[in-house]
Amino acid sequence: MGADIQVFKTQTSGDIQTLKNSNTQQELAIQDAQSSTFVHWGSSTCSNLSHTVYSGVVGGSWYDHRGAATNYLCLTMSPVFSDHAVPSINALQLLYGGEYTTSDSHHDKDPVCAVCQSTLSATVMIPGTNVCTPGWHLQYSGFLMAGQNDHAAGSEYICVDSRLENTVHGDASEDGKLLYYTVTRCGSLPCTPYVNNKVVTCAVCSK
Repeated sequence: MGADIQVFKTQTSGDIQTLKNSNTQQELAIQDAQSSTFVHWGSSTCSNLSHTVYSGVVGGSWYDHRGAATNYLCLTMSPVFSDHAVPSINALQLLYGGEYTTSDSHHDKDPVCAVCQSTLSATVMIPGTNVCTPGWHLQYSGFLMAGQNDHAAGSEYICVDSRLENTVHGDASEDGKLLYYTVTRCGSLPCTPYVNNKVVTCAVCSK
């Protein structure tokens, strides 16, 4: 009788632990479904509304290569390389580091970034303002940046933290994937509310 009771207790304890593990997995799955990820450009850390998945440096294609990839990348600082042979053909897609081209104290410095997971389910970048829509929470604000319009390579707009944090790699002008401030130009852009020849701000907001 005593042995049977002990076996029952052991089985019951195991069942309870299994249920707890299952509940924990379900809770984690729900949390992941209710979260969102974004890149915090120009910062190596995330806000208190999110946690850091990894920190890295900004990279991408050479600013003046025709056929270059347009997007900016947040590159990990723990790379794993392939032993695949480098192709002998000429049309290689090459990867370079990023660089601020800002004609101020950040000029020629190399930008950092962080990939963040927010505890909130939706995250959006709002160009043209450094504040969030009511009901949304500010992850960070900064400047709308992109490549220059007379370069051969295209680029995309990204929101770079107003601190324009950089690595300690150096201030040398090595070019690569360049970042310039975006400036307003009135015409088809309505002025007002916009004003001509102003540096454009941005905000990354979650809800």
